[in-house]
Amino acid sequence: TPSINPKGLDGIAEAVDNGTVSGTYAGIGRTQFSTKWQSQVNYAASSTSILNTLHAIDLAASVDNQRPDAYFTNVLAFGGIIESLFAQDAYIQPEMARAAGGNDLVFNGNPLYIDNHFPTGVASPSLGTGSYGQILGINSTYIKYIINPKAKFAVTDWIAAQNNATTFARIFFRGNLVVPRPAAHFSLFVSGY
Repeated sequence: TPSINPKGLDGIAEAVDNGTVSGTYAGIGRTQFSTKWQSQVNYAASSTSILNTLHAIDLAASVDNQRPDAYFTNVLAFGGIIESLFAQDAYIQPEMARAAGGNDLVFNGNPLYIDNHFPTGVASPSLGTGSYGQILGINSTYIKYIINPKAKFAVTDWIAAQNNATTFARIFFRGNLVVPRPAAHFSLFVSGY
């Protein structure tokens, strides 16, 4: 697909990739700098060994002795990770069930967030088929939000609509999420989530 940004900075899906989703990022080919411009990806992971796979890809995304420090996934994958962490009888014990919660989880000392906008039941980017859910590992040291200094923030005057009794203003803002080191992040697509 053609880039919507002339610099080729079109969001997390293109940034956290190894060339399967996008052959370039920021106008630079994924193979130009060996694996340094490629993220850690597994687009066809099995849900049966989710913790082993998650640990392995998390370690592979280590850069300069830093691993991803925030994880994001959908509700189904979050539930699968919780189930793999606790024995089946853990939920029979009321104290354990209350302590485990279900709204938050810390993985390798960092938060795992549930995001309802994360893909669930989608085809694998590498296979083109299947029913997968995504888990994303982000290293905040190597992700920046850049704001254009010439178009930081502007608001138009209030405008009256022509066909109804409403008024509105337009807000102009120009910024972009930039990943200066794709190898410090990972994307994992797990079957069944």
